Amino acid sequence: MDRYTCSLIRELQGLGLDLFFFHRAKEEVYRQHLEPYGQIFGLCDLFGLDWEQRALPSALVKFGCSIYHAPAERGIPFISPCPRVYSLHSVTEYSYASMIQDGKLSGSLKDFLGYIPNFDSVRAIYWRMGARCAEHILTPSEFSKREIVRFLKIEETAISVTPLAPDPEFLSTPAGKPFVPPAAGIRQPYLLHVGGYESHKNIEGLLRVFSQIKPQWPEIQLVVVGSRPPSLALVELVARLGLALQKDVFLLDGLTNELPQLYEYAHLFVSLSWRESFGLPYLEALCRGTPVVASSWGATSEVVGPGGEPVDPQNEAQACEAMLSFRDLDKRAKFSRAGLTHASRFSWKSTAQATLRTYEMLLQNR
Repeated sequence: MDRYTCSLIRELQGLGLDLFFFHRAKEEVYRQHLEPYGQIFGLCDLFGLDWEQRALPSALVKFGCSIYHAPAERGIPFISPCPRVYSLHSVTEYSYASMIQDGKLSGSLKDFLGYIPNFDSVRAIYWRMGARCAEHILTPSEFSKREIVRFLKIEETAISVTPLAPDPEFLSTPAGKPFVPPAAGIRQPYLLHVGGYESHKNIEGLLRVFSQIKPQWPEIQLVVVGSRPPSLALVELVARLGLALQKDVFLLDGLTNELPQLYEYAHLFVSLSWRESFGLPYLEALCRGTPVVASSWGATSEVVGPGGEPVDPQNEAQACEAMLSFRDLDKRAKFSRAGLTHASRFSWKSTAQATLRTYEMLLQNR
């Protein structure tokens, strides 16, 4: 959500909009990401609801705002002097509850989310009220739009798809520099997963598939990157599968500047995540010329297009076969070219233009 917000405001300012950024005064923001694009105001409040329902609408009146846009799934005032746009990136809890209820996944919500949500709590009801009172919702994929319609009962006409896009560092032309591994022992060829170690990422399934690939492709490695360190359970699973940590499998965290090159030199980007409402790492990989094998559930087909192969995340034999098929370098090159062409359709500028069209439509209706 942070990347979405910062990238969007950069392009919106370039389209000529005057931007005001409101935040809770007691919760400071990283001002360096906002200051080049507009004015920042910390609004005082007694508590969170007071900020959303009193301080925020008062500021919208004071500054004569034409449109209010909440980019991070919170912060919708029930009464507003101007149209409200709400970026709703995913309805993850409802989606997993449905998959379990329908028998698509076995287990409890805690197994996939790490907690058990209460859909009847005051907090959940308040959140749904905020989503339904916005004049328009923006979401990153057709898949997430269908889920919003299904689970929140919001009309299709009140939702627009505005995809995410790669940041500039993933678009620069490869300079031909030698590969500098982010950790000792990483070498080519390797499979890459970027996206975290949370339960719904299904890293356990990916490790099991890799353990089947390894005997048939002895030189291959698996590199997994998350924002936080992996759990002890994942580390123990690597050993139980007969794989060597820091030799066959690398479980990394906290990488930033290293990612473009890590994508570029990967033989294949792989993911068996149960569902993604978009899947930005897939797109980042395509931008670096790396094909993708990923779960067919969620928005994968929209993001990957002809740049990869979708697989059933529950069919580990199918996933293994798909990944092994990319040992064929001609096939890899074909998918690499198709992926680069497909990825070029995504840009923050086009996302900002679509967002601006939503603003203009709401103002005309107003």
